[in-house]
Amino acid sequence: LLIISYSMLWLLQSNAVLGSAYAAKILASGIFVAGRSPESMLSQELGFIPRVNYRLNDEEKTLTAWTAPDTEVTAVYREGLGVALALSATLCFSVAILLSTVGSRRLDSDAGALLAGAVNVPVGLLLVALQALVADVPAAPTLRGAVGFALGGLCGTFLGRWLFFSSIRLLGPTRATVFQTLSPLAAALMAWVFLGERLTLAGWLGMGLAAAGLAVMTQRGRGGAGAGSLPRIALVFGFGSALAYAGSSIFRAWALDSWNEALAGAALGAVAGFLVLVLAGWRRLPGVRAQILAHPGSARVFVGVGALQIVAQALLIASLAHIPVSLTVLLSSCTPLLVMPLSAWLLRRDETLDARAVVGVVVTCAGVALATGYGMPR
Repeated sequence: LLIISYSMLWLLQSNAVLGSAYAAKILASGIFVAGRSPESMLSQELGFIPRVNYRLNDEEKTLTAWTAPDTEVTAVYREGLGVALALSATLCFSVAILLSTVGSRRLDSDAGALLAGAVNVPVGLLLVALQALVADVPAAPTLRGAVGFALGGLCGTFLGRWLFFSSIRLLGPTRATVFQTLSPLAAALMAWVFLGERLTLAGWLGMGLAAAGLAVMTQRGRGGAGAGSLPRIALVFGFGSALAYAGSSIFRAWALDSWNEALAGAALGAVAGFLVLVLAGWRRLPGVRAQILAHPGSARVFVGVGALQIVAQALLIASLAHIPVSLTVLLSSCTPLLVMPLSAWLLRRDETLDARAVVGVVVTCAGVALATGYGMPR
């Protein structure tokens, strides 16, 4: 009886600590990132947890929560960390875009997307194993966390990535990335409706300015094809990939509030996305295998693309815990700032680095600075 009683007390104490940690994370994200009041968070997201107490320190950006005596857990908001993580993800995505351009010269977009998705899975699991060895073992997933990350993986891997690879093949890397300018605005609207995130007027102006700059920067000069000459299917691929990527970030932010494990969440999303890719294209698997065997050099390029993409996704998910979804999507959409000059220099693509591009870069940078510096409610 003594052993049973002690075990029950230990179990209750452990659950109370987990409840305190969850409450601290949700409250800190809502107050410091989304600009919401503690009362709204307690009545909505945390309404199912009885007797949540908290202590807020605005100067040090910390929030301590507890659901029972001796179960205090403190969440710390690190200003600037989310932006650094999102910019690191943008760098990885940019390199992956350039590599996919090289690989798709011989390997078609379907084969490349499937191979990159296959690489996502072992690399993602390797990152989780490294986390367990170096830091802490990931917490057990919650139902909301598992569903959210799986849906995020489906939108990002199956829909977004497949559409984006196809748009790269039809439009080239720069013209494909111009459609991503819609993602921040779509993500901001969806985050406002579904997640309750708020941006200041400066944040909305900054995102609009950055989107306009990206659109200007990635337009060709007079000698290039105009927007009216683009194939309709290319427009569908471009716009569809932008909306799918925005939706994937919404699902991941929703999941992260319940299960704060960026690496495990990225790996789970990679598994879900790859399974759907295989199920949707299983009839093409023999042809994909033949292409890979016929072009091993291009296949190795897409292996690198897959590794970079899963790392970028993990960084992007981690940034969602520190900055609003719309700002994360905005920063990750700035790949043209790197893709355009590197594509023209390294790949000798027919890209126009003229006055229009320079103006676009300046406007985009000004919009990003305005949104990241003044977009979050103080």
